[in-house]
Amino acid sequence: MNKQTIYLIGQISPRKPETYDWRERVRNYFSERENNYNHNTSVETQSIMPPYDIFGENKVDLPMMVLTAPKEPQFEIFDPCHNQFNQDVLEDEMDRVEDVYEVAGLDLIVPKDRQYVARSTICFANLNWYDYPDPMIGTMFELACYADASEKAVIGIFNGDHSRDTYCRHPFVRNAVHTWVENEIDACKIVERYFG
Repeated sequence: MNKQTIYLIGQISPRKPETYDWRERVRNYFSERENNYNHNTSVETQSIMPPYDIFGENKVDLPMMVLTAPKEPQFEIFDPCHNQFNQDVLEDEMDRVEDVYEVAGLDLIVPKDRQYVARSTICFANLNWYDYPDPMIGTMFELACYADASEKAVIGIFNGDHSRDTYCRHPFVRNAVHTWVENEIDACKIVERYFG
């Protein structure tokens, strides 16, 4: 099975920790599963023939430890908040979100995020509007990139009735999102089921 890469898109706001926390829960979900999978051992027996028994009538079963080799993770997570820039923004506790737009080098976010879209095979699109009325402009641009890459699976995350939400019911969003779930853990489970 090929490794799947999941890009986590959605609103990011230093005023709303949940915009960071849901992404961390996704990273932890897959990290825990990979760790559990990679630490398997088993005991098997193997029949061997003593060197002096040329007719094979005196076979002996010997126990032996079998260690499973660690496998490459099935899922790699691209979390745009899991970097030094975002940690610095959280620590600075900026009073206004607009202050983030004054940080040197911020324009590098656009090509970085476009690379994440290009390299990913799956997208978790969290369209919960945590910090109203701040718009989700970056998220919508990323979702548009996914709409142009229909081979990439997009799982929409929305806690509520997505068919009644302003963003979620928009035709462009409906065109880009392949299925909806209510939270990030349900998104993890559906990805494991279909891509694991």
